[in-house]
Amino acid sequence: MKIILLGDSTIQTYPADRYPQTGWGQVFPRFLKREVEVLNFGKGGCSTKSFHDEGRLKSALTYLKAGDYVFIQFGHNDQKFEVYRKTEPFTSYLDYLKIYLNEIKNKGGNPVLLSSIYRRHFDKTGQLIDKVHGDFPEAMRILSESEAIPYLDICSLTARALQKLGDEASKMLFMNFGPEIHPNYPEGSLDNTHLSACGAYWVSEIVSQALKEKGLLSDYL
Repeated sequence: MKIILLGDSTIQTYPADRYPQTGWGQVFPRFLKREVEVLNFGKGGCSTKSFHDEGRLKSALTYLKAGDYVFIQFGHNDQKFEVYRKTEPFTSYLDYLKIYLNEIKNKGGNPVLLSSIYRRHFDKTGQLIDKVHGDFPEAMRILSESEAIPYLDICSLTARALQKLGDEASKMLFMNFGPEIHPNYPEGSLDNTHLSACGAYWVSEIVSQALKEKGLLSDYL
């Protein structure tokens, strides 16, 4: 059985010279039994639109066999303004997601929708800034209900976990560190979207727990 991962830079696999930047899909196999094959097609900068239009969806689904699972996590880049990747939450975003769902189901696959990882943005009072992903997570939730597709609200789950950790402690989960700490980033990094290796394990654990609560892939976790 395979799990095929579709998404953006927060899920993709990175080369050694980008360490500690790590996509959660890069370490997710460690949360699964050995007989599960994970194929990670995550690509930085992709939205539902650009991933499809660039032929990445078609390419990924050539590996799909009946009974396999396909995790779909987009939203970060659907918010952006470039025409080639921008979508609107309740219209074009859902239109593209429906294409994904239909193509996966037509091949006998099992799609799973995942909302985006929450961006680490705290205000001056130590509270997370609300709705950094706009209406995209809500649009995905509504689609999951109308199409009867499993939905993991990773956006809400990571937001709650970040708030519990707080502003300072949560920095270690993202590419947010000072100079001369990591040789690949001698000047440091102030990135609150992309995950560190620690953050990738953190998200993978959240995904794993969410799957268990949904009764999905229980025999393989």
